[in-house]
Amino acid sequence: MSLLAVGLEVGYFHHRVALLLEPLSPACGGEDATERMRVAEHLLARANALDDWDPLAWVPATTLLLALAGALAASVEQWRRSSPACRVSAGRLVALQVGALALGGAMLHAFDRVWQAYITLLPAACMTDALMREDASLASSMGWTFQVFDAARVMPPHAPDVMAIVLIGQLLASLAVGIWLWRQPAASLVA
Repeated sequence: MSLLAVGLEVGYFHHRVALLLEPLSPACGGEDATERMRVAEHLLARANALDDWDPLAWVPATTLLLALAGALAASVEQWRRSSPACRVSAGRLVALQVGALALGGAMLHAFDRVWQAYITLLPAACMTDALMREDASLASSMGWTFQVFDAARVMPPHAPDVMAIVLIGQLLASLAVGIWLWRQPAASLVA
């Protein structure tokens, strides 16, 4: 369940970013001031329209935190019921789940921080003429988007995904430990 919740949160973030960046074009930071202003206005309009979706952002965030908290509660119960021989492994499972909950909270905070930076700083970066590109091949290869992100001093949209990948690895490790503990003989559980 926690793995699905991570996927839901990451997918929701990237869907919102894709909707926001849709009007972004090479005119952003280009030579024509009128086109720069038009792109910046479109970005602001998109940001305002997507603000109406902000209450929906709590659905994937709450799903993720509740799934991680549920996995932690199950791990604590497994630790309480385990024999002294399996208690160390069960304690490590609890530690993995606590770490996953903390990492999940940090990931949610990073996604929110990046989103807030996008809706406030990207339109301003489009209005400046500091993004003039010297290399036409860079503009044609879509490398100009990273220049826009750099000018706005924000992370690219895939940067917070590293935390999600680490969280998925941590959840898979805790799943493996949990299955191992579950498959231990019934004699290892204290009645």
